[in-house]
Amino acid sequence: ALFVTAQHSRFSIEGSYGLQRNFFVTSYDESPNSFSQTSFYKKAPIGTMGGIELKYRVGKRSALTLGYARSVNSRTVSYRNTINGVAVGIADFKITHKNRFFQFGYEYALQKKNPSLFAEAGLFYVRPFQQEVSIASGGISFEERNFNNSRLEEGGFFIGLTYMKKIDTKFRLGIKSRLYYLVSTNSLEALTLTPVLSYSF
Repeated sequence: ALFVTAQHSRFSIEGSYGLQRNFFVTSYDESPNSFSQTSFYKKAPIGTMGGIELKYRVGKRSALTLGYARSVNSRTVSYRNTINGVAVGIADFKITHKNRFFQFGYEYALQKKNPSLFAEAGLFYVRPFQQEVSIASGGISFEERNFNNSRLEEGGFFIGLTYMKKIDTKFRLGIKSRLYYLVSTNSLEALTLTPVLSYSF
């Protein structure tokens, strides 16, 4: 997204919004246990991902990137039962899993002239927000666990591929895919596919 006719254009800013597949949100164990009879922890694996990145060209074919992104996966919960003689109902209540990604990467153009295909790799730090519902004989729990109350934070690396085409002297339009891997938990976190728009300045 950085390689334009004007050689002095070292900076560009890129916005993206599209789909992601989160691998963690379906990994919960919702089977009854000593704490709850019914649990609603899992979310839909397909959600949205949006973000913004600043890029700085450091060579003819390479650039450094600094960005922020936010992903959302959700699930609508409905439940009706009688517990200890008390009617309990949840009607179309949405629970969500949100990730805030802070990322730093390196991008390299795979073609020398008029590049349109870019490979990238980098590091990221993520803070999750996890909403959960638990129902037991002693009551109902609605929770949002996050960094502030549960110290939820993870770190890892990502790899990606971007295809961009110039639409005028300053703007490029394309599509980006990234795979996020959590080193802290030794597991895949997300796979993204997002349209992107880049502006060079």
